[in-house]
Amino acid sequence: MDSLCSIALAQARVRGSALVGYRREVAFLNGSQKCRKSRRWISSIRLINTHTLKLEEPTEEPLHYVTLSHTWGKDEVTFQDLQSGKGRRKKGFAKIEETCRLARLQNIPYAWIDTSCIDKTNSTELTQAINSMFRWYADSTVCYAYFDDLAPSDSVRDYKKKVTMEFASCRWFTRGWTLQELIAPKKMEFYDREWGCRGTKEDLSDILEEAARIDREFLRDNSRLFSLPVATRMSWAAKRQTTRDEDMAYCLLGIFDVNMPAIYGEGTKAFVRLQEEIARQTNDLTLFAWRQIEATPQQYRGILAQSPDEFAHAWSIVPTSDRRFNEEFSMTNKGLRIKADPSQSGRGDYFLGLGCSYQNEPDEQIGIYLKHHGAGLYARQLAHLLPVDKEPPSPAVTTIYIDKHLSPTASESIDKRRRHGIRLRRGFEDVLVTNALPADQWDRKHKVFLTGKGHSTFAGILTLRSERWIGDLTIMCALLVQGAVPKVKFIDDRYVDSVLKQPHNVRNLPDDALQDEKFNLELSVGPGTASAQEPTFCVDLLEHQKQDDAEQPASTWRRIISSYLNPQA
Repeated sequence: MDSLCSIALAQARVRGSALVGYRREVAFLNGSQKCRKSRRWISSIRLINTHTLKLEEPTEEPLHYVTLSHTWGKDEVTFQDLQSGKGRRKKGFAKIEETCRLARLQNIPYAWIDTSCIDKTNSTELTQAINSMFRWYADSTVCYAYFDDLAPSDSVRDYKKKVTMEFASCRWFTRGWTLQELIAPKKMEFYDREWGCRGTKEDLSDILEEAARIDREFLRDNSRLFSLPVATRMSWAAKRQTTRDEDMAYCLLGIFDVNMPAIYGEGTKAFVRLQEEIARQTNDLTLFAWRQIEATPQQYRGILAQSPDEFAHAWSIVPTSDRRFNEEFSMTNKGLRIKADPSQSGRGDYFLGLGCSYQNEPDEQIGIYLKHHGAGLYARQLAHLLPVDKEPPSPAVTTIYIDKHLSPTASESIDKRRRHGIRLRRGFEDVLVTNALPADQWDRKHKVFLTGKGHSTFAGILTLRSERWIGDLTIMCALLVQGAVPKVKFIDDRYVDSVLKQPHNVRNLPDDALQDEKFNLELSVGPGTASAQEPTFCVDLLEHQKQDDAEQPASTWRRIISSYLNPQA
């Protein structure tokens, strides 16, 4: 945040403007440290004099001005038009005149209108305006919302149901930029196409709640904005549209109290950047409580949503615990890093709780399904579902990574990469794996070591427990040459560290390190399978009774290591 503040200050100096009254405060809100910028305000906000209808850069404080919230038409007055005097010939000039007329009636000397007060040919000024716009609306004396497609009416209350439908069908409720213009101002007045006042935000809060799907109590008092779940705020933007893809992210900056440069041309990557910025500011897991809405053959997704539309369901999400006690997480070049313990699931492979629920189901935690695909990496599985679980979350025990984004090609390769693995297959149905090293390469649901393609050596250690034998057994799975049959043996615990640190040490283990003879085990190799998801190598554990030793237990175990098995084997 400090760097962003420095950039904003440098940009202001370049234009010869002053950043007035800047004061940095560090506040701890809901467990996350946030840099909040407290200022009387900022950079040269360019305003229209409501008497002369000309642009000025006033310096007096406090500054009283109105803002106009509207949907753009085809003949709007730009900054250059207003500067040159050509704007009076444009259709959009009527909005300027009416805005200034209403402001004069309320003794307000200035007006800010986005079409005319920003020089959009100046990329530096445009970026600063985009990052400042929420506060400009919040600091205005009053905001006029003008609906050019709302017919005049004698009374709102006489025809409440009809008026609610008229409001909800207005284009203003479908545009991205008007969302912050509804939320930010403390005082707001609504006008129809003939500039007849239809009421204030407080008066119309029940109608606005239905039209915008934002709780009326919040519309009356937005002081709780930054304490609301991220998913709830995202849901407000669902189904809204912007002319440019990038603006769907930029119009939400103020709602999430983040800053980032405007880079037109990046397309939908802007929304990815927005989510990354939010993740830097909060540990609110509802950022990931989205649901895929469009059918797609892509089987796996990353942890980030593609658009606010995927949060359309989230308006009723509430936290189930104090977010200060959530685990911290961060975006890295490997993906989202978080300390967690995903639980095994029935429909998906693993379930990761997100610390939230629906309002009407407070005992059911919302989560997402994950697929483990090696090196501690998980992908979002069954992304069209947002499952719930009544079981309390397990304590976070290990650090995992979740892919940030997956292309269709990368998604397709996840199952193919499972070919490079060693799976415990027959005879292990009732065997509990109490420990697996390295843990980030062990898929405990499918009992597979995901060895990865291209690694010439691999060594894994498994500790097994079962009612069929006394105590724990330790086995070693070692892959010394890529593509060759792995060496799988019972091993003495004293040699585990040596094997894990250097798999090549397997070749030089002393005789007493291997325990196969002790348990009278045999090894065999068979043909493989062509299944894309079946690991190349499978381990089978078969019961074997030893006849020639009266002191041996009546039942011990033979383990057969099989590769190249047929699909029916």
